Amino acid sequence: MSIEYMANNGTVFKADEDNLTGGVVVESCWLITTLQLGADFAEFGAWHRSEIWEGLKSFAGYDAVRYDYKEL
Repeated sequence: MSIEYMANNGTVFKADEDNLTGGVVVESCWLITTLQLGADFAEFGAWHRSEIWEGLKSFAGYDAVRYDYKEL
């Protein structure tokens, strides 16, 4: 199942698979600060852990996730 999440500072996280094995595409505005981007990554991780993780049959762990960052 694919997932999409927009964080508080506007960064969008998209994944083709809810267990994130295919990686995550991250899209944010070029005006975002490093602090805001870091907060959005933390928010996405917390959201995924609280809303998606429990229902997964398999998950390699957050350290195995590949992120593809795109500045808009």
